[in-house]
Amino acid sequence: TAVLIADETVKASVTLTILKDDVVFARCASGNKVFPIIADVYSLAVDTASLPDFKKLTKVTTVCMDKYAVADREFTAGFPDVPNLFEWFGLNTHTTLIVPKAGKYTIRLNSDDGAKVWINGMLVIDNDGLHVVTAKDSTVYFSKAGEYYMALDYFQGPRFRIALELLWEKPGDSGFEIIPTENFK
Repeated sequence: TAVLIADETVKASVTLTILKDDVVFARCASGNKVFPIIADVYSLAVDTASLPDFKKLTKVTTVCMDKYAVADREFTAGFPDVPNLFEWFGLNTHTTLIVPKAGKYTIRLNSDDGAKVWINGMLVIDNDGLHVVTAKDSTVYFSKAGEYYMALDYFQGPRFRIALELLWEKPGDSGFEIIPTENFK
């Protein structure tokens, strides 16, 4: 319950849902500062071998993510409101990537199974297909600091393990880091 400091007779309350640390997909209707990545979730046909054309499918639900930091793990929980969807699903995600400074970045996509990354409509990483956890790198030159539209599509084949990580090595850095939440909008 919150009380307005200027007038203590004004009060309001709301129920908060606290997410466990291991929850990577949050229920949402739109992105926000805490969960800036919007992911439309699709059920896929068994034996799907590569990313589908999501425009031809019917969305099952929408979830949000704070960053692309799903380390290789078991996945049996499913999604909010769709608890039994833990294999043969696809994510069509979009967000705005905030690049802190101009220069050459190495972007790394680590996934199990297939995934692709587009920045401002240009395909920069293709890691598609059924495979175990596999990393693909790409060098991207950003001519200026600022905001860039980013889409990342992912699909999960057979159960039970998933992985979806997006990392970068910024100009002047000597290693990769998961792209932090504050670099998405």
